[in-house]
Amino acid sequence: MFLGREPEVNNKRAPTVLISYSQDSEAHRERVLEFAQWLRRNGIDCILDRFVRPVDWALWMENAVRECDWIIVVATETYLNRARGNEEPGRGLGAIWEYGAIRQGLYESQRLSDRTIPAAFGPADLTFIPDALRTAQRYDLESDASRTELLHRLAGLRTTVEPAPLGDLPVRSEGMPTASNVASGRATIDTSRSADPQDKRDCAGPLILIRAKAEQFDGRVASYERGLRETEIMMTVGDERTANGIAALAMAGAPEVLIAFRNGVQKGRVRSATHQFVEGQDLVKLTVANDEIRPGPMGDASYNGVSAEQFAEMRARYILLNEPAEAMIAALGRRPDDSMYGHFLRGADSMFQADRSPIATHLAPPNHRTSRDVELARLEALMMIVATNTVKEVDQLTLSLNQSILRVRFRGRRRHYQDWHEVSVEGELRLP
Repeated sequence: MFLGREPEVNNKRAPTVLISYSQDSEAHRERVLEFAQWLRRNGIDCILDRFVRPVDWALWMENAVRECDWIIVVATETYLNRARGNEEPGRGLGAIWEYGAIRQGLYESQRLSDRTIPAAFGPADLTFIPDALRTAQRYDLESDASRTELLHRLAGLRTTVEPAPLGDLPVRSEGMPTASNVASGRATIDTSRSADPQDKRDCAGPLILIRAKAEQFDGRVASYERGLRETEIMMTVGDERTANGIAALAMAGAPEVLIAFRNGVQKGRVRSATHQFVEGQDLVKLTVANDEIRPGPMGDASYNGVSAEQFAEMRARYILLNEPAEAMIAALGRRPDDSMYGHFLRGADSMFQADRSPIATHLAPPNHRTSRDVELARLEALMMIVATNTVKEVDQLTLSLNQSILRVRFRGRRRHYQDWHEVSVEGELRLP
């Protein structure tokens, strides 16, 4: 339509989608472009300002808002300020005009209200959804599951499932532990087990990885609540040994832990940990006092003409793609036998060194390569990237496995004094 043709997918007219966004930064523009191209590769005729060169931008925007099947509003603090008119005169006119047309349509047409979708890159930006869209279902574009759900909605696919037959209400015997009792700490610890092997099933939920000194534990998150001072995590684990290992952390004198979950890594000290066997599942509640991951003095230092940002990018490539450190140092015209380069590259004064590629190690034979294994490798790499001060914030880390080829895409940001620098890696890792 707006690209000069009526595209078809599977002999049907492809749904048209307009993306409305503010041009906050070059990194944000690239995130929006990547999302738009992803939609197009998945059969959605996505309309973006960077795809066209109209003579009359205002007329093009009005037509796009009126005629597209869907409109996705990408929320940021800048977009919200412009939507509310809190921007300096002359700045952000495109987003202001575009959202003005959307807002007018929302008042005049219920159909536009139904087809205007708020979204954002990460939970933080979801708090900046424009006022008129706050009651609409929103989507986190950094979450694969949320992206897929949005794609299904745009494509008109049914996302509901058949409900299970309605059974009888349970009868609760006196003293029976429940998940709510465990979550509040009211239940006593009871590790008695059924002989049914189904009791050890792996429950649904996003994976989480916890590292305490040389030990690592993983499980699936039932709830994750991070407050100002502490974080409470309710998780299910695969076996009693793992559950007891996490519960034992509380008796080790408030040990320091690192936690990798989704695209974030946090540091803390264990305040309490309890283990309960409930309804055939090993349930663990972990409370952690929040702490900050602080870079060591060498994290922002350069050496012999190689900047901290160059070391960070090389470290990221070593962690994610298993690229040899000596080869990267030699490519800079430096002597790879100078041990100081390796010292800086591995992040020697950080919480733990990048002494190996966790992805190559975790997915090497005879280890399995299930989707769970790939996600655990991703979380371990995420933890190492942040703990070695390679970046402070991770915007994207995706792993796509096709037989023995692992496709890696990473984008994060590191802070040097008052300036932010982007570190990005994209490439393939051939697994043995």
